[in-house]
Amino acid sequence: MSCQSEFAMKRNRCELGLTIRILTVKHTRRAISRRDISRNTSYFSRIQMPSLSSQFNNMSTTSDWLYTQILNNSSTVLLLDCRPYNEYSQSHVPTAINLAVPSLMLRRLKKGSSVNFANMINTEDGKRRFAKRDLMDKIVIYDGSTDNLTNTALELIMQRLAAEGLDNIFYLKGGFTTFKSDYPNLCESEEADQSGPSYIRLSDLRISNDDTSPLKTCAPSSPFNESKVRKGAVEILPNLYLGNARDASDLRELLDRNITYILNVTNDIPNKFENDPRFTYMNLRVQDNWQTNLADHFQEAFKFIDEARLDGKAVLVHCLAGISRSVTVTTAYLMEHEHLSLNDAYDLVKRRKSDISPNFSFMGQLLEFERRLNIPATPSSASSSLSSTSSLEMEISAF
Repeated sequence: MSCQSEFAMKRNRCELGLTIRILTVKHTRRAISRRDISRNTSYFSRIQMPSLSSQFNNMSTTSDWLYTQILNNSSTVLLLDCRPYNEYSQSHVPTAINLAVPSLMLRRLKKGSSVNFANMINTEDGKRRFAKRDLMDKIVIYDGSTDNLTNTALELIMQRLAAEGLDNIFYLKGGFTTFKSDYPNLCESEEADQSGPSYIRLSDLRISNDDTSPLKTCAPSSPFNESKVRKGAVEILPNLYLGNARDASDLRELLDRNITYILNVTNDIPNKFENDPRFTYMNLRVQDNWQTNLADHFQEAFKFIDEARLDGKAVLVHCLAGISRSVTVTTAYLMEHEHLSLNDAYDLVKRRKSDISPNFSFMGQLLEFERRLNIPATPSSASSSLSSTSSLEMEISAF
């Protein structure tokens, strides 16, 4: 080998080693830089986004203090009941306004988005009193049984109210559960004077031999006077109505009830007022039979219902007879929005509309939806255990 070629080989090896060392240094610096950025980002996130939970945890009041305010007929305290409407309507603290914030809005609050609470209050009197919140000495909010605000819906609501410049916001320690335990005779109910069917549970359901109506109900323990059945669409929740095709074509009834959103759960009934700019439609083109997978349409239906209610408008969910497809969608909405078990959601709809009868396949889909939601057996209790078996499962196993 000549001296010239040996020199060239040594030079090539030297250049290759230098290149490897340069690449190694660059890679190491890049790795260090990434770690530093990651650490700094985490550090500055902790500095710039302090937790307010400790501050709000100190802003609590007791059921004894609230009892004194009620006895003194205090008009300078604004009470906000943040439980689902179903629980509020059954029993609540006197003068409390129901402010049930849907899970969709809670997610927006968590991201820092602005939310209009007034649109979630279902009475004009409640909205009027809420509009004067800056004139109140104290604003007291409560849910079912919260003792510690950290990572709760109440904390998000208090943060949103504090962002308005309000510094007089308190939460009721122990929630409604504690207040009702201490002062049961003071609690009010919106349903006490309402006439309607007896409380029918899913255990009253029986499988029929008639293929056209797979589910029927046995006679309830207390007879129901059919003359008291409400005619037309029925209000299941504030601004959520359930009805049939006839209700959806009654212009006067729709306008009288401020119904401008219509969810048509049929494959063959036209949207009668589709060309009227006052109405917004969604059509789920499904049939009422065992082959239809209605659960696939739940989320788009929920989004449509929420859009209407959060805009302060009423929505009608209807099918042909108003007893199967529309009932299934409405029941599923109650389960997700109100955090109700299938039993409780079905019973709530049944109390307001006695002739419901979802087909057996739809009931099975609701049962599966309950499993996916993992809903507690007793939604009003924060500490209740998860339901292992629904009454529908027990009903099926009995046959």
